[in-house]
Amino acid sequence: MEGRHVDSGKRVWLVTGASLGRGDDELGLALMKSFLSTLAGQAAPGTIFFLNEGVRLTAGESALTTYLQPLDEEGWQLASCGTCLDWFRLRDDLTIGSVTNMETIVATLEQAEKVVTV
Repeated sequence: MEGRHVDSGKRVWLVTGASLGRGDDELGLALMKSFLSTLAGQAAPGTIFFLNEGVRLTAGESALTTYLQPLDEEGWQLASCGTCLDWFRLRDDLTIGSVTNMETIVATLEQAEKVVTV
């Protein structure tokens, strides 16, 4: 639900792109899949905000639902930027998580013990 408080836990992750690292997009996508799988198995639940191109991982044809579902089931808060979804015309194609706004993102970041950007 847009605008609601997201429980940040101790860590907040910012996913700002549709792949991990710079350079080859195919390699970056493989790395992102590996990252999400590893995160699900090793890290305590927190919040992941998907921003800019990162919303492509939660919506549309390129959504990584298979890799995000385990995180969702473990209690992670998965929240995609509503402005970003609108920019890419993906709001109606959100497949996992919720829609959030910058007010909620900033408030959650302020309360987080640690913020990690990938």
